[in-house]
Amino acid sequence: MSTVSSPPAAVPVTIRTEQTISLQFDQDVDGTHYDHDRLKISFRHPGYKSPYDLLLKLSAFDHPLGGLHYRTALVACGIVAGNVWDGYFTETRDGSRITLDDDQMLMGAEYYFHIPYPSGSVSAMDENSPAGSYYRYPVVPNFQEWPFPHHNLPPGWADGLMKPSVGGTVTRAPSHHAITVLERDRSCRISDYTDGLSCAHLCPQAELGWFTSNAMYEYNAQTQLSAASVTDDKQNCLTLRLDLHSAFDHRKFVIVPKGGVLVTHFLQPTSCYGRIYHNTTIHPIYNVSIEFFLTRFAWAILPSIRTFLEPGVERLLIRLEDVKGEREYVRRSTTGVDCRKLSGLAVGPRGVSPKKRKPPGEGKEENDDYELDYLLPGRNRGRNFSYSPGSSASGAVTDLEGSVGSRSDDGDAGNDRERFCAQVG
Repeated sequence: MSTVSSPPAAVPVTIRTEQTISLQFDQDVDGTHYDHDRLKISFRHPGYKSPYDLLLKLSAFDHPLGGLHYRTALVACGIVAGNVWDGYFTETRDGSRITLDDDQMLMGAEYYFHIPYPSGSVSAMDENSPAGSYYRYPVVPNFQEWPFPHHNLPPGWADGLMKPSVGGTVTRAPSHHAITVLERDRSCRISDYTDGLSCAHLCPQAELGWFTSNAMYEYNAQTQLSAASVTDDKQNCLTLRLDLHSAFDHRKFVIVPKGGVLVTHFLQPTSCYGRIYHNTTIHPIYNVSIEFFLTRFAWAILPSIRTFLEPGVERLLIRLEDVKGEREYVRRSTTGVDCRKLSGLAVGPRGVSPKKRKPPGEGKEENDDYELDYLLPGRNRGRNFSYSPGSSASGAVTDLEGSVGSRSDDGDAGNDRERFCAQVG
């Protein structure tokens, strides 16, 4: 965290309605270089002794001095604790409960995340906790073992965030779901660009097993999708620019509610994206299930639990196991050795990134995330990476690591990356 003194914790998050280049992601208020690798908040588990109590770290890009949206932090920690939405923060292990409005910010360097002791318990204290009288709640070790909270969404994740259905969108065959999504969205839902588009899945296709085992087809629009293509539903997809799709699949950012609207929220440092898009409202999305945005959030933040599993300390975990022939979630005390083995699973696969497009007739990509210029009749079928709206520099393409530069027809990024970043920074 920055050594500059922090403003009061009651500062609200600022939501931007347009993509702008914000200096807050490049320089501190006193003009010094802004080291956004250091802008993180540590969340600790009160049921374990220091230094083995670090639950996860989250980037704190909501304020130039380091701040994190209060409700977003609560939901992230609640997901890690197995979908507990009545948790709370303290500044010290035995400190007073912090109470903020949903859209205010946490400004400290670290907090303890507590959840109430289970109801019906004789005592409000966990006598088995070596750290003292603090509940040692179980933790989800990876996304594959995270149970989706059906009919129990966290506060702020209401259906009212989504736009109602509009006419004019035809649901096509599953093999053409990308066309359906682009016809619905018409442009990238983050940048509003209309060139270089792709169909992005909220629950990644690589998580098909998790999708089916959690009965996520309940939130699909189509009921006749095959088992292999059940993630290819328009309510699990949105249109993104190709470079933003790649960043999305590298867990650089998520889309979460703040201030009653959906905004982009960056989880990792980037050269340019954060300054342009962090806390920016997304363009209207129709016929997309809010449950899939929550799924994406969990998929993106659960790899951070790796730091909790790696120290080799015995942990109480939530595990998905076979119990009398049925798959059930159970609380399981797990040895330090087994926790270390699970730490590799915590990272999980990346989302299936956009692949090199193929013209119609040359076979289907494995994930069907074509560049959509090829799919719409009458659109330019050449290799076109120039982006039209004036909100960003035309001809700029961001690579997987967030650096930006103009791209030629042969795909060579050239030498313009640093010059472009200097212009926007």
